Amino acid sequence: ATVHVPIHQTSCTLGLNVNKPASQARGEPDVRSFPFSFRAHRMSDFAVACYLLSSWGVSRPTATLVFSQASEVENMAHEVQEIAERAGEPAHDPIHLPVTITMAILAVFVAAVGLQSHRAHTEEVVLQNKASDQWQHYQAKNTRRHTYELFLDLLPVLDLKDGEQTTKVREKYLHEVERNKEDQNEIEAVARGYEKELAVERRKANRFDLGEVCLEAALVIVSMTLLTKRKTFWGIGMAVAVSGLGIALTGLWVG
Repeated sequence: ATVHVPIHQTSCTLGLNVNKPASQARGEPDVRSFPFSFRAHRMSDFAVACYLLSSWGVSRPTATLVFSQASEVENMAHEVQEIAERAGEPAHDPIHLPVTITMAILAVFVAAVGLQSHRAHTEEVVLQNKASDQWQHYQAKNTRRHTYELFLDLLPVLDLKDGEQTTKVREKYLHEVERNKEDQNEIEAVARGYEKELAVERRKANRFDLGEVCLEAALVIVSMTLLTKRKTFWGIGMAVAVSGLGIALTGLWVG
């Protein structure tokens, strides 16, 4: 901390040896800077410093304020230095580098497995929509077929004079009923196929989700090594990570 005060003496106590410059001999005001250390924070030093400034013409409240602010600034500087020293301590720890690299690799695995999980869930939603569309088409064909069958059931009840025309109409609607049945079978087969693919994608997504959870848990466990300085957490985290990675890889071969 540096305090600028006017000097009216050629020397003073407390080890401050001040020489009068030539400017003071000419009657010019002399303003100098003297470093005062407040590391000890002793009240006696503070009182003597205030008395010294008061003897130089600085009021005691002003001197008290100046030295208080200087002390706060120096305290802040010491705190910043301590924080910097603490931040630099892990760099000297031999386990810090390998654990950090392990965490970076685990983060990459988490991102990769998470990407596969998102893709599997997206494909699952797409297949679900396709299957739903096919079943709706199937239901429309089924409704139309039942309408034709109902019309065929009503034909004998109706008193139609032209028997030949009635026969043609009957054959036409019988053909439509058969055609709708065939269409229904084809649509049902397509819908069942989509449902099978949907079940496969759902199993894949479940594997990827479980693998991602294990990898995230492993990342947290490994990070505890930096806090506790114990390699046990590193080993446990690696075991959980291998398990999660194995579960995620099995999702690639689900069929």
